[in-house]
Amino acid sequence: GNFMYLAIPKQECIVDYQFCIIPNVHIKSFREGILNNDNIGASKDEQLSFEKELYSIQKIICKLFKSKYNSGVIFIETVRNLKKNYHSIIHGYPLEVEKYNF
Repeated sequence: GNFMYLAIPKQECIVDYQFCIIPNVHIKSFREGILNNDNIGASKDEQLSFEKELYSIQKIICKLFKSKYNSGVIFIETVRNLKKNYHSIIHGYPLEVEKYNF
């Protein structure tokens, strides 16, 4: 996308088809990317576009896993290196609906 991309984790996956949503720029959190883009020179239109892109990606991924694998997806945001070179990542964990009672 314009503001973020999908990736496969470098480390061993906890569940099958685990993935990451990673912003193109270093931000401390996705909320920062949505709410505080003024601090990094982004306009209100860019903030809105960032938010729409994130939710669109999550919605498409959820539909895909539900239809193909009968799975729901849990999204967990983590941040690495808060003191320097911070970078927020959203991890996606597909889990079978029947197995986990979604």
